[in-house]
Amino acid sequence: MHHRIRRIAAVLATAVLPLSVAATTTQATAAASTATAASTAAASTAAASTAAAKPDYAQVGYFIQWGIYGRNFLVKNLDTSGIAAKLTHINYAFGNVSADGRCFEANLPGQGDAWADYQTRFSAEQTVSGVADEFSQPLAGNFNQPKQLKAKHPHLKVHMALGGWTWSKYFSDAALTEESRRAFVASCIDLFIKGNLPVLGDPQGGPGSAAGVFDGFDLDWE
Repeated sequence: MHHRIRRIAAVLATAVLPLSVAATTTQATAAASTATAASTAAASTAAASTAAAKPDYAQVGYFIQWGIYGRNFLVKNLDTSGIAAKLTHINYAFGNVSADGRCFEANLPGQGDAWADYQTRFSAEQTVSGVADEFSQPLAGNFNQPKQLKAKHPHLKVHMALGGWTWSKYFSDAALTEESRRAFVASCIDLFIKGNLPVLGDPQGGPGSAAGVFDGFDLDWE
């Protein structure tokens, strides 16, 4: 009788042991799954927070060339007013398109104001950096100021806005053929991206004088 009881107990022990191990394993697996799910959720939340902190849209402002005259609004004012910190892009308005479909600079009424663009010298009180322009430096005027602004706000991109209400007349000539489009693009890149500004009386201009000012273009075909 005692032998039979011992055998039954042994059988029960053998049967219960695997069930205990299986239950412990199941609990451990469930705990690991919960931890993995929690980790994944935390990572997703962190990624969502990062995405929310970096908006995928552009905040664009226009700086008008002639604003430095009657309005006395300088590139420096974009910095001191706090506007520059809120923008992703600044469009400089405007560049002209010639009758033969090219970007160009000139000091001619109704055609261009190279004086405002890159020739006029600003005082220390008028510049972004607080350093006065020198008479013979290769780049002065408005064009020199976005370089200083981007040094303070590296996230900023500056585009040359071409055309506008007044200077869109010859866009159609520039866009007429593949050849004219290529010539137009090449002239704009050479002038504003490579920075090869013409020397127009004053010392400013020359090969590469405006390199690093503009990052691209905005076509305001109106």
